[in-house]
Amino acid sequence: MECDRYYSDEKCTDEIEEDSWVIPALGHDFQKASVVTPSCIEEGYTLYVCSRCDAEEHRDTVPAAGHKWNDGEVTKPATATQDGVKTYTCTVCGATKTEVIPATGGSGCPHDHAHPEHKDATCTEDGYDRMVCDECELVLSETIIPALGHDYVNHAAQAATCTEVGWNAYKECSRCHDSTYVEIPAQGHNYVNHAAQAATCTEVGWAAYQTCTRCDYSTYKEIAALGHDIVIDPGTPATCTAPGITAGEHCTRCDYEIEQVGIPALGHDYVVTSAIAPTCTAGGSATYTCSRCGDSYTETLQKLGHDFKVTVVDPTCTERGYTYYECTRCDYTEKGGWTDPTGHQHAYPDHKDPTCTEAGYDKMICDDCGAVISETVIPALGHDLIVDAEKPATCTEPGLTEGSHCSRCDYKIAQQAVPALGHDWDEGKVTTQPTAAKDGVKTFTCLRCGATRTETVPATGELKNPFVDVGKNDYFYDPVLWAFNSGVTTGTDATHFGPNATCTRGQIVTFLWRALGEPEPTITKNPFVDVKTTDYYYKAVLWAFENGVTKGTDETHFAPGAFCKREHAVAFLYRAAGSPEYTNKTNPFKDVTSSAYYYDAVLWAVEKNITKGIDATHFGPSNSCQRCQIVTFLYRFMNP
Repeated sequence: MECDRYYSDEKCTDEIEEDSWVIPALGHDFQKASVVTPSCIEEGYTLYVCSRCDAEEHRDTVPAAGHKWNDGEVTKPATATQDGVKTYTCTVCGATKTEVIPATGGSGCPHDHAHPEHKDATCTEDGYDRMVCDECELVLSETIIPALGHDYVNHAAQAATCTEVGWNAYKECSRCHDSTYVEIPAQGHNYVNHAAQAATCTEVGWAAYQTCTRCDYSTYKEIAALGHDIVIDPGTPATCTAPGITAGEHCTRCDYEIEQVGIPALGHDYVVTSAIAPTCTAGGSATYTCSRCGDSYTETLQKLGHDFKVTVVDPTCTERGYTYYECTRCDYTEKGGWTDPTGHQHAYPDHKDPTCTEAGYDKMICDDCGAVISETVIPALGHDLIVDAEKPATCTEPGLTEGSHCSRCDYKIAQQAVPALGHDWDEGKVTTQPTAAKDGVKTFTCLRCGATRTETVPATGELKNPFVDVGKNDYFYDPVLWAFNSGVTTGTDATHFGPNATCTRGQIVTFLWRALGEPEPTITKNPFVDVKTTDYYYKAVLWAFENGVTKGTDETHFAPGAFCKREHAVAFLYRAAGSPEYTNKTNPFKDVTSSAYYYDAVLWAVEKNITKGIDATHFGPSNSCQRCQIVTFLYRFMNP
């Protein structure tokens, strides 16, 4: 088009009228799609859909059929004071409606109290607002809420595919989901057949298969490439004198091949396989052999003749001179040109002092040839030995054996190192008893030098309490469990410790002896007539007597069954500890005088927190010591 004119060609030479090129609108091509049957409340129609643009048109409408109600059913019987309800159901669509059944009358209820009742209307059923009597349930007033009718939403049509259903355009109620949906069956595949293709050595093939013209359905199955069917073309190795050819290969199915290539002849590779070397006086030979094919030949070698080295040897005082000929290749020699010896013409004296092991001399020696003209021997002196004293080895220091050395020379009998002996440890003794939560200490002593070393005795962990008369709230709970689990005491019987029972002298020295590891007494003579070898406290009493823990009640009596007092208990512990010094010299107790035999023991025990007395100012030295008190003293003594 140019200047509002219209032409039929690109060069604008053939002008035409506008109406002659305008293409009219096609108009819809409506095709009958489906028939929608009328329902009780919705009209029916025939649906037409345009084959080109999916536009829709409803034709041949049929009015709604209306409900077909049944005879109804009383769903709420009427009473004397309250109306009843009769419900009718449509035999076509299942919709319902209700009808009031008047109350039968006869009630004397004044209807003084009422409550509201409400029912929402649905698409097809009325709702209501009522006032109902609280006493007789009579409906006093009622307002009907009309049915809402359907709120339809239109849905576009969906064409069916080969494998999935479709549907016509339809509408559906947004409230109750009433729908005009009509399903269109799946179309099924429209098959196209494809011929098979055989696989080759390098390219895949396939079996005969089908595809669908409407979708991507296919029965295609690939056949893998066959690969080459290789046949080896053998090669021929080249030799020294003849050419060869490389190995090749080819496929029996296609034109694939690895071509054979010619190999030139190798030529001989001669090496010497045997040889006779020529000498000064005889010829030799060499034989050469090919390392590949064995071909060989022999070469003759001429004799070499002598190659003399000439040396002139001058005459000495006693020997003639001469000319010496020596071949550099062989062992042939000869001498000639002899001259007379010169004789000894000059001499000097030479002296050597004797040593411990070698003789000395006085000599006259020729200046010219060094020969000894005369000699007087001076005998060797022998060693002048001094003893090097032995040094004994100790546990930690090495020693030396006895040796000796000469005062004149470096001769010696060397002292040999003696390794340190190492400690000879005893079996050890528990010096700090372990508790449930605290490790103990075991001390070992060297039997040679008295050195000591320690090992940790692991904490015993949770301690066993077999006693029904010892509770966790008792101040002596931990001491009793420690004493039982450490073997210090086993209680008065299997389940009783007897904490408030008075401790005897025999018991306390036994407890102390066991706590210290049951050390073996070294004395064999028993000074006490009231202590027998069969008594459980026999070794404990001897040990206590031997170590100054106790001297008994007199020289011949220990009184093992006598009750132990508090003063005895701390005195025994103090002496067992070695009667150590203490720093706190302040005495808090009125009943402990400085002249008392147990004075130092009490102050030491207070400083070590073994006891704090029976109150702030009294120790109670004459009070009987209960079993719970003595194991507590021992526990604090062993676990500072």
